[in-house]
Amino acid sequence: MLNISSSPSTLPETGNKTASMQRLHPEKRGKKLVRNFIVVFIFIVAAMFVPWTQNVGANGTVISRFPDKRPQEVNIMIDGRVAYWGVYEGQVVSAGDTLLVLEEVKAEYLDPRLVERTQFLIESKRAGIVAYSDKLSALMRQEAALVATRDNEIEQAKLKVLQGYQKVSADSATVEQERLNLEINNERLKRAQELYRDGLISTTDFESRSLSDQQARAKLVKASNDLAANLQAYAMSKLEVSRKTAEYADKIAKIESEEATTEAVMQEALQELTKLENSLSNYTLRETGRVVLAPQDGRVVSIIQSGVGEIVKSGSAVCTIQPLEFSEAVELYVSAMDVPLMHQDSYVRLQFDGWPALVFSGWPSATVGTFGGKVVSVDQVINNKGKYRVIIVPDTLEGNWPQPLSIGSGAFGMILLKDVPLGYELWRQLNGFPPEYYTMEDVPGNEKGDK
Repeated sequence: MLNISSSPSTLPETGNKTASMQRLHPEKRGKKLVRNFIVVFIFIVAAMFVPWTQNVGANGTVISRFPDKRPQEVNIMIDGRVAYWGVYEGQVVSAGDTLLVLEEVKAEYLDPRLVERTQFLIESKRAGIVAYSDKLSALMRQEAALVATRDNEIEQAKLKVLQGYQKVSADSATVEQERLNLEINNERLKRAQELYRDGLISTTDFESRSLSDQQARAKLVKASNDLAANLQAYAMSKLEVSRKTAEYADKIAKIESEEATTEAVMQEALQELTKLENSLSNYTLRETGRVVLAPQDGRVVSIIQSGVGEIVKSGSAVCTIQPLEFSEAVELYVSAMDVPLMHQDSYVRLQFDGWPALVFSGWPSATVGTFGGKVVSVDQVINNKGKYRVIIVPDTLEGNWPQPLSIGSGAFGMILLKDVPLGYELWRQLNGFPPEYYTMEDVPGNEKGDK
């Protein structure tokens, strides 16, 4: 049954081989291998000439292009204790809505009537300033009256000086006249004495001439005395001018000193008034700062200082608000080697987190699920991670980006460069060469001949 025998098999050999042996025939196997190699080689060679779009891939995040539409922290202006929360996380608020209310914690601001009392002090200080101003005006009027009186009296004194001078001049002429009269009478008396000795005139005539001489002498003495008196009066009138000038100068100096003192006191009062008004403004603003309001429409995404009764410092952030509407943009970070390839209006294909996409980096036309964008800004300053930031905005020719996008969500961007053969791209990658630079003819819409 098992045909176990030491004798050779008696089965006849046939001239035909089995199918498995035919497949292993060396001649047919070699031909097929050569044919497959040629096909693969032709395919590889053809693939080397397939167009490949060079690109620079970079990761980034979604941002708002305008700073006033980015998430912002709401900070408080004063130290205080949280008394009331008016919002919760996720709530939509409008500009001016109350976020929280604070209570004062500093002793100098605990008076509930602090603003009212400060206003009263300001009114009192203003009244005092008005009184000082009225006093200063009165002193100025008094000074003006004194100046007018001084001018009148000094003018009168000067007129007296002029009158005294005229009297002195008249008396001097009288003295000279009386002196001449006395000399004439002396000569006449001498001739009368000679005639009287010769008996040519009577005693009566001689006595008459002697009396005339005595009268002339008396008139000279009287005129001399009048001249002396008028000279003294003239000197006194000149002294009176000096005295009145000094007297009124002293009075005016005292008034001017009082004016200066009043002016200084009024300026001090004005400084105190300014300080009080500044304090009132600070108190009013501080009362306003106790109520923290929403700066713009948005959604409360996080509350940093929680609880009631918690003490917060001025400048502390209490919550974060995300604006409801924002201008979409993406910031990508590229290496320093790729920065020279970036320029404004470069085309970018973007893939956003949460949005499915089938990406072929070298064939953007075959890519599905990506969105178009354009470069609007390339930073010229490197960050602390050795990257440069590139700002991307939606390409208006391709429509809007998917909605809704959240600020801070991830994004991957392919900044499209020049179209080159696939073989050249492999050769460039193997040798570590950078991608090709753009030229103006390479940018769509800027072909040769376009202006």
